[in-house]
Amino acid sequence: MSGFALHEIICDEKGIPVDYRFISINEAFEKLTGLKAKDIVGKRVLEVIPNTEKYWIERYGKVALTGEPMQFEEYSSVIGKYYEVRAFCPGKGRFAVIFHDITERKKNEEAILDAAREWRSTFDAVSDAVWLLDKDQRIVRCNRATAEFTGKENSEIVGKHCWEVIHNTEKPLTECPILRMNKSRQKESQELKIGNKWFLIKVDPIFDDKGKIRGAVHIVSNITDRKLSEEEKLKLEEQLHQAQKMESIGRLAGGVAHDFNNLLTPILGYAELLKMDVPRLDPRRDQIEQIKNAADRAKDLTKQLLAFGRKQMLELKVINLRSVVENFGKMLKRTIREDINIVFDLPDNAGLVKADVGQVEQVILNLTVNAQDAMLKGGMLKIKIENTILASDDVKEYPDVMPGNYVCMSISDTGHGMDKAVMEHLFEPFFTTKQMGKGTGLGLSMVYGIVKQHQGHLQVVSELGKGTTFRIYLPIVQEQEEVIIPSAPVKQSGRGGETVIIVEDNEMVGGIASLLLNNFGYRTIVFDKGEDCIRFIENGTDHVDLLLTDVIMPSINGKELYERVRGKRPSIKVLYMSGYDREVVAHHGIVGRGIHFLQKPFSAESLQEKVRETLDS
Repeated sequence: MSGFALHEIICDEKGIPVDYRFISINEAFEKLTGLKAKDIVGKRVLEVIPNTEKYWIERYGKVALTGEPMQFEEYSSVIGKYYEVRAFCPGKGRFAVIFHDITERKKNEEAILDAAREWRSTFDAVSDAVWLLDKDQRIVRCNRATAEFTGKENSEIVGKHCWEVIHNTEKPLTECPILRMNKSRQKESQELKIGNKWFLIKVDPIFDDKGKIRGAVHIVSNITDRKLSEEEKLKLEEQLHQAQKMESIGRLAGGVAHDFNNLLTPILGYAELLKMDVPRLDPRRDQIEQIKNAADRAKDLTKQLLAFGRKQMLELKVINLRSVVENFGKMLKRTIREDINIVFDLPDNAGLVKADVGQVEQVILNLTVNAQDAMLKGGMLKIKIENTILASDDVKEYPDVMPGNYVCMSISDTGHGMDKAVMEHLFEPFFTTKQMGKGTGLGLSMVYGIVKQHQGHLQVVSELGKGTTFRIYLPIVQEQEEVIIPSAPVKQSGRGGETVIIVEDNEMVGGIASLLLNNFGYRTIVFDKGEDCIRFIENGTDHVDLLLTDVIMPSINGKELYERVRGKRPSIKVLYMSGYDREVVAHHGIVGRGIHFLQKPFSAESLQEKVRETLDS
């Protein structure tokens, strides 16, 4: 249906059209515009549609002046519709307009444009690089994120194969997901590292009506943060596994050390008793000495096992690490080979730490001896101390290390260094790279245990051919504390006539303790059960001066036994002994000033000194 209107051209005195008068309109015109012939025929257009002079002159005036027809689309704000208009001059002084209502078509076109704009904005809003590929895997469209991913404008990318953009190659790589997709006709993906970033490439096929692949959607996602997180998680899991493994080995070491201590106690004791009874020139005396020496070496091994398991009894006091290194350095210069140059870097402002001096010296000795062994042709050994701060980022890989202020003691050598495989097992007990008979493999595990027992942190940096650096971090004490310097123990004569009750569930240990004390002049009464000791105290009238008791026993522990015995004999003193580790003993309350403790395995000398010290206290 076409609307038609015939106009008479009205010109000014110069002959220029200024308006048009309606001559006739058809019925379709009335239906399309809502204007009736009776209301507008004979009237000027500007009367019917005022304020449109400029529009009429610019649009229709050209047709009226030139006589050349014109076709265009326009929107009538008066009627609120879109029209396709054809204007022409059918004769002199006449002007005709034919128009069609295209409102629905324009709405549909606008809807399509809106949808396209919405699709494009959505396409560009995706943070991943999204490419539409044709059947030849050429990029036909890409979103805004592509420029960020490639560093190129989209105009430089469209028309290229996807592998040209990603890999800068003329052909796809063997494992290209595009090739796999063409074969599988399914979604394919691949993780890819480019430079220091990780990307996930996903390819989804697009099929035509006949089921053939006519293209693909290619998505490139930056997964660097996720991969770093996964790597971090894996690293933490490995560290947790390592920590759990070391903890398990530590518990095993503590248990083995306890059993060793109970076995070594009678071996050492009987060897010493035999040695006392054998004349100095008797050849058997040397054999007994060899037994004692072997037991002493076994005793040292148990100490190392306890150190690794963080189970030693520590004598903690506030110390200046600089002073400890200075004093111990004098001994090192006599111990380390002359072809090794020892350099110290010890500032005056080193913070105070709470530590066991003997254990710190043991750490220094073990690390410096290892450094010496790594420098077969000589080199430089450097010991440095410095105050440092471990921030949260520095310790995030070490769950058991707290951020804070530390004193760092580093021991560096210029030796042969270590590879990754060696470093993975570096602190495990009995792991060694030395030749058979050259080391027990407990030195570094002992260092590890001592540092951890001091709430410290240990780092190792090493590279084959470039030496090794061990860094020991000990927490700085927050408040200034008094540095306690223990006085040297005064040796007692060791002999006495007092009565000692020995309570020990291990018959061999109780027996040798009794024999040794008898040999020193003491009277002993031995029980292997705490209940028997209590009954003896309750029913007997014998004067007893000292209770020598094991800490851990089946039915009643040493502390409970002493409290019950003291209820009947208030003046009795107690000396505790144990082959168990520090934590177990402390758990039973055997810790603190005024408490006398004897660590198994004990020698005859240490037994008599502790007994005398306890009785005289």
